[in-house]
Amino acid sequence: MQALYQLEQITAQTGWTPELFRLAGDLWQEAGDGGRAFTYWRATGIRDDAAFLRQLGNTALELGEWNAAQTAFAQLMALEPDDGRARTELGILLAANGDRAVVDLLSRIANDPASPDAETADALISALQGADDLGSRLIRVGLIFAERERWQYAVLAFESAAALPDAPALAYAYLGWSQDQTGEDGTDAILQAVNAAPNDAQVRLLEGLHWRSLGENDASLEALIAAAVFDPESAALLAELGNTYRLMRDFDQARYWYTLALALSNNDARYQALLDLLNGNPTEVMGELGLNDATPELTP
Repeated sequence: MQALYQLEQITAQTGWTPELFRLAGDLWQEAGDGGRAFTYWRATGIRDDAAFLRQLGNTALELGEWNAAQTAFAQLMALEPDDGRARTELGILLAANGDRAVVDLLSRIANDPASPDAETADALISALQGADDLGSRLIRVGLIFAERERWQYAVLAFESAAALPDAPALAYAYLGWSQDQTGEDGTDAILQAVNAAPNDAQVRLLEGLHWRSLGENDASLEALIAAAVFDPESAALLAELGNTYRLMRDFDQARYWYTLALALSNNDARYQALLDLLNGNPTEVMGELGLNDATPELTP
């Protein structure tokens, strides 16, 4: 802090330079304030230092400063085209904006056997190429991230979808539920989705999952019952209804909905496992089915 004070005295006399901005950022980083460090680093305008750009990009990702992260990694790739981390982060960020121009970049990641993100990149390519309109592409991309529990990127994609003119209610529903997974409160987005499409089974399902994540089991039950009315043939949805009954310790109702889900799914092993566990130890805490299993495949 003494060094920061001295730096302020210097800049009051000489003004700021890129080097002083960088020094201030470094000092704030050492002081444990990444947010202030990022503010100073971003002001440097430095574009020819790979190590600095890597640090700037990583910090921007941690802070959710997506545009700054995208810019930093793009500048880093201009200096070091073979930087695999920069390529991956840039590709993911561009994909989360629904930009089809990123397909070539994602292809390089998908075809790199050493990349831990090769399979994700391949899935993102399919999502981007699988729908003509931007809204559907963004929701598909968001689901790719959600399935892999990369929730910050899912939120980014769903935020982009919800910001479009005439955004579908489902975009808000997915946004709210994915915000829940990052520790944010997705209530506003969920309520906006329900107000727009109260008879949409998928929207009401996500509403039910949202309320349950907040411990509001009565509200969850109400939403899931509504979802089941609108889509009574969805085994995954009925199993989620059973999950909420189980959490409310109504084991008879939970057993009923698990059994029905099992029958509708042609004896899917996932629902048999839920039923077996309930019959064996009904008070044991069981994991939820998760977004990938609990939601029907999107058909724009």
